[in-house]
Amino acid sequence: MSDYNDGKWHGWNGGECPVHDKSTVQTRHLHTHESHHSSAYNTWRCENEQKAGWFNPSCWDWSQPHEANPIVAFRVVKEHREPREFWVVGDCAYGSRAEAAKYSSLFQKARPIVHVREVIEE
Repeated sequence: MSDYNDGKWHGWNGGECPVHDKSTVQTRHLHTHESHHSSAYNTWRCENEQKAGWFNPSCWDWSQPHEANPIVAFRVVKEHREPREFWVVGDCAYGSRAEAAKYSSLFQKARPIVHVREVIEE
């Protein structure tokens, strides 16, 4: 899968939406010269924000078979990132609690497991 989070314009010929639906994207359309940005999270907000020219990637039909004004190019303005999450036992980090518990149980006295979740400022 391509990483489109580089701020550059990418041509689009249709298909499944290539970015996370909470990312902010700017789109160009075949029959209009205006561009739109995404920021909505559900259909109601999509409809209201379309009037203001702001869009969430999920507002559009990216596949385009019947779209009257299809997307022909897009760029990611702000990438949506999920917070990183991991578990720590001693000085080792693990991707799941199960892995951390397995390592912790190897010691005569089980070591504490610390759950860490990244805080991402908006």
